[in-house]
Amino acid sequence: MLKIIVYLEAIRLAAKQLHYNAKGPNFYSDHLMMDEIQSDIYDFVDEIKENVYMRSGKQVPYEHQIYENVLKILPTEIDIKHLRSLIVSCMDHIDEVSENSIKACDSDLLGKIASNLAKSLGFLNNRLA
Repeated sequence: MLKIIVYLEAIRLAAKQLHYNAKGPNFYSDHLMMDEIQSDIYDFVDEIKENVYMRSGKQVPYEHQIYENVLKILPTEIDIKHLRSLIVSCMDHIDEVSENSIKACDSDLLGKIASNLAKSLGFLNNRLA
């Protein structure tokens, strides 16, 4: 689940970076779209930490551990295509985790996250078309 947290945080940071640096003829729509993409991620990360780690008695990952891993997958220059790639990678990892035996409540949480990411992917695919 740490890998999912890392991807979610990378997606959140990339979307916020694109939100603050939106330019050109699509400025307003890109600005709002990036806010929409990152809006639920903080809550999803919190749910993973509380429902998966704390419930099981496992150590919740430290923020510095999370962000050290985020830096490995997040380039200094971010564009919409890279954000799309992060979302696809996160969804792929959710699929891998879902194929293993996990608790029903974890499956529900991963389903909510995957559904949210699929919506974001749809936004980005339409924007890039």
